[in-house]
Amino acid sequence: MDTTIQKKVAVLVPDKANETELQSAVYALSGYAKKNETDGATIPVSTFSDTSSMGLPYTIVVAEYKNLPTEYQSKIDAEKVEKDAVIQLLKIENKAVLIVTSNDPKALIKAGRFVANDELMSQISSDQKVVTTTTETASQPLKINDELALTKTGDEVRGAGHQEKKYFMSLPANRSIAENSEVNLAFRYAKNLDFDRSLVTVSINDIPIGSKKLNKEYADSDTVSFKTPADLSVVGNYTVTVSFDLEMQSVPCVADSSQTPWAYIAPESTLLINTQDRTDLLFQNYPFPFLQDGSYNQIGIVLPDKMDQNYYQSLTNVINLLGKYAEDNTGIVKFFPTTATKADLKNYNLILMGSPKDNPVIKSLNKELYFQYDKAGNGFVSNEKLSIESDYGKQIGTGQLIHSPYNEGSGALILTGATSETVYLASKEMASQISVSKHSGDAFVIDKDKNSYVYRFKKSEDIGEKKTFVEKVQKNSTITIYLLAVTLVGISVIVGLFLAFRKNRKIKGDYDEK
Repeated sequence: MDTTIQKKVAVLVPDKANETELQSAVYALSGYAKKNETDGATIPVSTFSDTSSMGLPYTIVVAEYKNLPTEYQSKIDAEKVEKDAVIQLLKIENKAVLIVTSNDPKALIKAGRFVANDELMSQISSDQKVVTTTTETASQPLKINDELALTKTGDEVRGAGHQEKKYFMSLPANRSIAENSEVNLAFRYAKNLDFDRSLVTVSINDIPIGSKKLNKEYADSDTVSFKTPADLSVVGNYTVTVSFDLEMQSVPCVADSSQTPWAYIAPESTLLINTQDRTDLLFQNYPFPFLQDGSYNQIGIVLPDKMDQNYYQSLTNVINLLGKYAEDNTGIVKFFPTTATKADLKNYNLILMGSPKDNPVIKSLNKELYFQYDKAGNGFVSNEKLSIESDYGKQIGTGQLIHSPYNEGSGALILTGATSETVYLASKEMASQISVSKHSGDAFVIDKDKNSYVYRFKKSEDIGEKKTFVEKVQKNSTITIYLLAVTLVGISVIVGLFLAFRKNRKIKGDYDEK
């Protein structure tokens, strides 16, 4: 992975790559991106005509066989790729080229998934692998609601005073730890402690969730369970810390090493995790809704008709970060042409890039955007959040998270600007975890001077089917009580008016008779 930091590696596709080639390339890239631990370091997606990328010492070439450069075609048996795919490693002078190719679209996509499975790739000892449409390529799914061991072999801490052991855990980015998750600790400790002052504490992300005094009677085999509190907000990677305060009784000045206090965390110690979805359509919850439980969640990507290097760099930024979050290779990422219909895009969480002039899908959604274009599509116009001067509107890029207009249960990320340069500006904000974390709302604006502005437009951020009024009332007990009270008051007023009216009529009738 050091080649990524040194910018010596790239994923290459044909200049006019079709949707299948892009899909396979994204799968292959994801396999490498998730192993890249350097935030913001990306593996670029580029084309055969990009001489700087083609000249790199390490390249991954993904293409249908007919679209491969001639020098690569001659190295692969054409008959092998008619119905199957070939993953071929070539050494050409000082370069290493990994070729993924086939004439069969399904086989090419399968091969991309195979490359994304590092377990399978690491088991290949030859320079060629043939992948069929029936080859098993799926990686193991991520377990999220499970009992996890804190330590496989057990851990010991030694020394008087405060001692601790940290355990690093992870969750899919779209899930958080739910209430009533539980840390079950099995441990033992020395018997020469001051048991009035010695204790064990468990913390998650440095937030204590429980403590227990140590007891000489249970020193050889002690246990404790702590449930996570309701207000514990933990998302993604987190740390479980087991701390011991091993306080000693008064001891002589000359220390005896055999009397050094200690504690031992047994392998039976577990973390029972319950999780819940984070369904608010905000950048602070990204990559929701594009990943679910560590897997690509029905992503549909629509790119401009004419791709330039800015657009390929924009795709690079988005896919590298999503790939970091992807824990397996089983999810769906599908590319669509700009002629895609509403029916085509209905079942996907959408990622749209471009401007109204080169991506008709974005043009058709202009009224749905928080930052909208003028009628000619030349630049953004002012809205309730920001006054935009006409020339400035042509120089800014935006990222916007909206509900998909084709499916109320899906979301859409629109990276858009009047030019490919401004789209690239917006995409850079989606290239690293640090950049995304700066955007807490559902839209941002960035200009060429790197001035960034964050906004929140949606009042209701949850993705899901729209609920009827009755369903909303049933779900919200406060509203139910309020409506019931209003109804009773209304009935009382009506009854009171009716009785007063009757009484008045009766009095008036008596008077008339008299």
